Amino acid sequence: MSTPTALTEQEERRATRPLVAQPQQKQSLDYFVGQWAFKWVGRESALGPGGRREGMTSFKLAPGGKTLESHTDGKSEEGSYQESAVIGFDETTKMLSFVERRRDLQVASKGDWTSPVSIRFTVDPIKVKGQTLHLRRTIAVISAYSFTVSEELSEDGGPFVRLGQAIFSKTNLPTPTK
Repeated sequence: MSTPTALTEQEERRATRPLVAQPQQKQSLDYFVGQWAFKWVGRESALGPGGRREGMTSFKLAPGGKTLESHTDGKSEEGSYQESAVIGFDETTKMLSFVERRRDLQVASKGDWTSPVSIRFTVDPIKVKGQTLHLRRTIAVISAYSFTVSEELSEDGGPFVRLGQAIFSKTNLPTPTK
């Protein structure tokens, strides 16, 4: 016959600690709607110059409410630039579709948003000056007002290396009530 063992102090604290629900971001195009300030730092690649970039990205629902239109006005060490995207979302599968215009490139990707804390993208191969580029992208949903974007790049089948990272902060926050 075995004798009962006493709980360790850590097990006892864990057993008496109340469970606190963790905030969960609802997966929806509405999450992105609004204006976001961003800062990006990255390395030079076949996709463009490295260094620092910052600016504003606005997301607005397109007529019909099924897609978002995104417009970015940014500044880099190379000067001002603009980018745009159209984003769709399938509520049933929690999949995003992105079609981006980055400088002279069009980039198409699918994002898996089945987790409320991150979106993992599969990006179609990109051809630039005879090279085949594979991009990996993850959006980490930090809060209702902040997300990060991490990108990795493989050139011509080589290893994936960190391309850059950005932090986005919503600029049009709701006014707190007293």
